[in-house]
Amino acid sequence: MIGKMNMMTRLIVTIVAVIVVSTSILTYVNTKRQKTQMLAEVQRQARMAADQLISTRKVIAEKQKAINNDSKGGFEFKGVIPAIVGREVAENFSQTTIFKMKQTSIKYRNPVNKPDAWEVMQLEKFERDPALKDVSEIAKLEDGTESFRLMVPLKIEEACLKCHGDPATSPTNDGKDIAGSQMENYKLGDIRGGISVIAPMSSVNAAIASNRNINIFGNGIYVLLVGTVVFFIARGITSLLKRLVHNLKDGAE
Repeated sequence: MIGKMNMMTRLIVTIVAVIVVSTSILTYVNTKRQKTQMLAEVQRQARMAADQLISTRKVIAEKQKAINNDSKGGFEFKGVIPAIVGREVAENFSQTTIFKMKQTSIKYRNPVNKPDAWEVMQLEKFERDPALKDVSEIAKLEDGTESFRLMVPLKIEEACLKCHGDPATSPTNDGKDIAGSQMENYKLGDIRGGISVIAPMSSVNAAIASNRNINIFGNGIYVLLVGTVVFFIARGITSLLKRLVHNLKDGAE
């Protein structure tokens, strides 16, 4: 079929084919780059959310004496401790954003904080390598949906030892903390647990698909416009060459 095409048609087809291939490659590269950028942004936001929750817990832990005392300075437990505030903040965050966040631990006290299989693996990683600052990956949830997951370790700090340290230091002299839970005898720097953040990949993939479709539509318009311009230019050149050949023939005769 190509052999039957005239010179102008061959030129147009060749140029359009090159443009189509080039724009297709460019669309693919841009889609991959956009996905990388979007995942990096999701990771940044997830890490920021985890850090904010850790900071909230830290402030609550450091202010325990002021929070759980009455106006006369006597002890009065009000239920405002890092674990409870952290859980409530994480629940509120999960209800108001696309992210799902929770605090978890292998030695969890509240069943709500029980880690899933992925979280257990990451917590074990932190225990093997306390220097890890976080772990993240795209993984499937237990319901089969694909999500971006991130976990940041929770380490025992000085203020944490009041509730999670040596039972011999129990404020109630019975090995329990002020909330009535058994103290676990953690040491400074130990891994207490982690902040787990989940972002559904459906949102990321939808944004990527939307951008890809826009790119494909734009590239289609571009190819059509370039093809039209090339057609008229090629037709003009061909017409000029025909006249030139015709004039040369007339001059030779």
